[in-house]
Amino acid sequence: MKPTISPVGDCAISIDFGQAIDPKINRQIRQVIEQIKLLQLDGIIELVPTYCALLVQYDAMVYTYS
Repeated sequence: MKPTISPVGDCAISIDFGQAIDPKINRQIRQVIEQIKLLQLDGIIELVPTYCALLVQYDAMVYTYS
């Protein structure tokens, strides 16, 4: 399944990887977290993994959803 991205308020996005608790999905989420951390992007405040999604909180003065 291809991840879907949706806004969460005005300063975060949710990257959804599926609708199941699955070790494969969890691995994908962890890989995305590591890739984002390697980029050292200014304005990324927090990365919050869940069972099947990743919440990316960002500074709205640096990034916008669009």
